[in-house]
Amino acid sequence: MSTTYEERTTVNPEPSILPTTALLNSPKKIIGMVLLVTAAFGVVFAVYLSTVVVKSKGATKNLIASASGTTLTGPLQGKQLPSFSLPGLQGPSSISSTLISGKPTVINFFASWCTSCQAEMATLASASRSFSHNVAFLGIDENDTASSATKFLSKYGVTYPVAFDPKVSLQGPFKLVGLPTTLFVEPNGKIYREILGTMSKGVLTQNLKALEKASK
Repeated sequence: MSTTYEERTTVNPEPSILPTTALLNSPKKIIGMVLLVTAAFGVVFAVYLSTVVVKSKGATKNLIASASGTTLTGPLQGKQLPSFSLPGLQGPSSISSTLISGKPTVINFFASWCTSCQAEMATLASASRSFSHNVAFLGIDENDTASSATKFLSKYGVTYPVAFDPKVSLQGPFKLVGLPTTLFVEPNGKIYREILGTMSKGVLTQNLKALEKASK
């Protein structure tokens, strides 16, 4: 199941509205408008097809996604980190937002079933070791089982703390629309950057260096 985010499509401005009589006397313009409407419908339908349906306790939640792989900016960028408290899956038995203070931190929302998360997890694990002196890393496992998540973390060599959120309780406060979502948080709790979708090694490294600079 792919969980990369939908690339926003730029739609051409609407053509000027012609009088009804002019349209009726211009078959070519009618055909042109029909084609334009059909194309717009195709874009909307493509977005619909790319929607990932995540089931949780019998309910379904639609998360916008696509296979574009485009890195997008999230809605929390520039805002303060919402407070939270969750049980720990790896590391401390309890993990909360109070732990994220005094040191720049990367927070990665993921799930073991998320193929896009799988694609970037080894890169995140490696970066956590390379930047360990200056940047802390935290994972938050969403809508998952503890056993699947534990195997996933072991497979990709993730050693940093990971919180467990099987009921997706952070979806509202963090305005999550899909996975993976990664926050680059300054020591004062301000979200320097929010990345929606899979990150390449280059994108991750670039943002880590920018976070280090912004946190000095």
